[in-house]
Parts: sequence; C-alpha cells; structure tokens
Amino acid sequence: MVAPMSSPHSPPAPDGPPRRGIERFALVAAATGLAVFLLFLFVAAFALARRSDLGEERYVELFVDVLRHVRQFYVDEQEVNTKDLVEGALKGMIDSLGDPYSAYLTAEEMELLEETSSGQFGGIGVVIGETRRGIEVSRPIRGTPAFRAGILPGDVIVAVDGRSIVELGLDETVRLIRGEPQTEVALTIKRNGSEWEVKLMRAVIEASSVERAVIDRGIGYLQILSFTMNTLQQVREALDYLQDGEYRGLIMDLRGNPGGLLDSVVEVADLFLEKGATVVSTESRVLALSRTYRALEDPVVPADIPIAVLIDRYSASASEILTGALKDHGRALVVGETSYGKGSVQEILPRGDGGVKLTSSYYLTPSGANIHEVGIAPDVVVEVEEVTEEEKESYRELVQSSRIESFLDANPRPDDAQVGDFLRSLQAEGYVTPEELIRQYIKDQINRRSYVYPIYDLEYDTVLRQAVSLMRELSAAEASSN
Repeated sequence: MVAPMSSPHSPPAPDGPPRRGIERFALVAAATGLAVFLLFLFVAAFALARRSDLGEERYVELFVDVLRHVRQFYVDEQEVNTKDLVEGALKGMIDSLGDPYSAYLTAEEMELLEETSSGQFGGIGVVIGETRRGIEVSRPIRGTPAFRAGILPGDVIVAVDGRSIVELGLDETVRLIRGEPQTEVALTIKRNGSEWEVKLMRAVIEASSVERAVIDRGIGYLQILSFTMNTLQQVREALDYLQDGEYRGLIMDLRGNPGGLLDSVVEVADLFLEKGATVVSTESRVLALSRTYRALEDPVVPADIPIAVLIDRYSASASEILTGALKDHGRALVVGETSYGKGSVQEILPRGDGGVKLTSSYYLTPSGANIHEVGIAPDVVVEVEEVTEEEKESYRELVQSSRIESFLDANPRPDDAQVGDFLRSLQAEGYVTPEELIRQYIKDQINRRSYVYPIYDLEYDTVLRQAVSLMRELSAAEASSN
C-alpha cells in the first residue's frame, strides 16, 4: 500500500478536503564529503527551475562542469557513479538547511516511509525515534518479538548486528532492523547505563495503532500509539467498544506517540470537537500551504464525557496536534510531562525513484501557539522520579548479573514474601536499585514469560493513577450536577 503524498506545487483549494501531509519523528544521516563539496553547486539547479537569474545559471554550469570533471578524472573509476554523486549532492543540499526533519529520500527510504504510514511491515515490532539521547525506543508493540524480548520504552539502540548506529540516523537504523520474516537481527540495547545484545527473529508486523480497555467504574482507556491511515477506523471501533461498557469518563494515552499523518490526526480530533472548531493551522511562506483545519462533523464523544489526555517527553508531532486542540478548546485536561515540541509539517515531493521530505510550514494550535522546540505543558504535572547515577549503576549490575531471571527460574510465581526476601538479599549484597523499579521489572518478566500483555498497569503507572483519580472526581461531579 502506498501512502498518499502531497506536493506544494499542486495544493488543494483552501476550503477543500485536508491535504495528506506526512510527519515523522526522524533525523537523516549527514552527507558524504563529496556531497558537501557539490552541495552549493546543486542548490542552483533547483532554483533554476523557478528562475532564470544569470547569476544562478553560472552556478548550474559550474555544477555540471565539476560533475563532468569528477567523472573524467577521479582516480578510482569504479567509485564514480553519476547517480550516487547526484544523490549525495541532494542529501547535502537538504542537510545544509540544518533542519532535522527535512531530507532527500532514496528509493529505499521512500519505500520505508510508505510502509510505516501503512502500518504493516517486516520487522521486530518496535517504534523508535531520534531524541537527544540517540535512537530511542518509544514503545514496543504488544505481542511482537521486541515486546517478548523485554525491550522497554526509553531503551537506546546503540548497534544493529554489531554495527554502531550512532552516526547513521533514524531512517538507516530502521532499514537495518527491518527485513524478511524469519531472519535474525541482533540489537545492542542501552538501559540505565547498562548495555547488552539481544537477538530477535523478525516477523510480519501488522501494527494496530490503538488499544482500548475499561478501567473500573466506567472509565474508558484509549491508547493511540501513532497516526496511520487506519487510525481513524480503529479509534471509532474503540469508542464503540467503550460505549458498550457505558463509559462515563475517558483517558486518552498519547505517551510515547511519535506522530504520523497530519490528516489522520485531524480526522481523529473531529470525533471529539464541535463541528467547525479549529483543530490546527499551518503557517508557511507559501500562501497556498497556510490553511486552517476544522472539525467537519458533530462529535462522536458526548460533551458531558470528561477527558484526560496523557503526554510525556516522547509525545511529538501529530500527538501534540491532538493534545493542543483538545486543551485549547477546553475539551480535556492534559496530564503528565511537557511534550517533545515537534511543531513543523513536512511535505513529500516524489522525484525520480526517490523524493524530498521538506519542512514547508509550522503548525499552530487553535489558540495560535507555536509549540516547536517548546512542547505542550500539562495542566496537571506528574513527574516520574529520576534515578540517581548510583542507582543506575546498581541497576546495570543487577541486569547484567541475571539475578532476577535466576530468581524467577526458581520461583515462577513468587508471592510477596518471596519477593520481599529476594529484595532484602539484594540490599544485603549492596544493591541500591529502588525497590519499586525491581518489583516492576519482576512483574514485567512474569507477564512476558506467561505471554500476558496488559494494556495498562495501575500498580506502577503513577501518571495513569493520577488520571484515574481525576476522572473519578470529574465523573462524580458531572453525575451530581445532573
């Protein structure tokens, strides 16, 4: 399935249907030395298509002259390939913008982008993004090889099949991880200062972008993991499921959601906002790309259903659009941490076998806020307690020792007394890892060994617990007013 792509050269009329825009939480590898050398020469080639300025024409001639010279005189003839030289120059040109979200995409990268948008691909079942810490796991997909292997949100991938990915960027890392089903791939994972290698067997990943459940007392739980072409239908189905349970409050979990398709999130927002309400606006130097997206239908979720939206530092792009829309219209309370702050929109321009992903506009929330590199602040701040360096080192040593795995081998279903004895023995040996962190790790490992994949965990999820408490209060207040 090919994801629809839009071109700034043929925009829809301002009042037409939403244009398909693709946003991804991604960085692209830097150009080679030769590409950088050719960079400024090729800039003029693009400009010439729009203008006939004689000064720019000289640069085009210079580029062609240098290209011919390289092809004729470079010492190693086998290394000279016109396609590679031009693609390298294109990569360098876009890279010179200094924008981590713009890139020249090869044919392979275009295919990868289309697969991601469709929600079906061959891989291990992990959503990753590039953060300030490196290539980081936003979430493992429930029931996939990555989930069963114990990969967790916040894990940093440092190598694939022994090859360091520090300088590769997100797209190349994803390409290395994906592959034919029933083939093996090895990831080197870093967690809290500890590094180890895990081998996984690739599988066909058909990722649902939505999870749903009913928490006690009629509180609906809706987790949106990303915004793909199928998300709207999946959210509708989830709301139908919750309606059967006669839910009286809704918690929408967007933590770890790296974004996705622009018009997918606009369609989802339509389910919660009044007809005509502004969802998001785009602001561009090109007038045709500056427009306002509004809710087109009456809301599916009744106005008397209170909503809490959960976000964290990994909530980015499209998930921030939805959060901003619901917050600005007073439709939801936002709970958790300040979001990532990816407030730009990319257009995909197919060119030849590849294409150009170019930041063409910034988006504004309904109140007019530009959240790029700022993020959205929650109404209710719930911060996860930071682990000290000493505690990280202790955790690293504990994981490497496989003590927890050995404990579970001997006690597959430990009771509280057995866990307590185990924790005291670790403390006696000098481990200073927080007790709650160890208990959560034990619980996660028990679930994975039993192939049990809970959608939520009130025992250790402090943000969700706070949201549930808020929903109970709001639901009670709504019931008493009626």
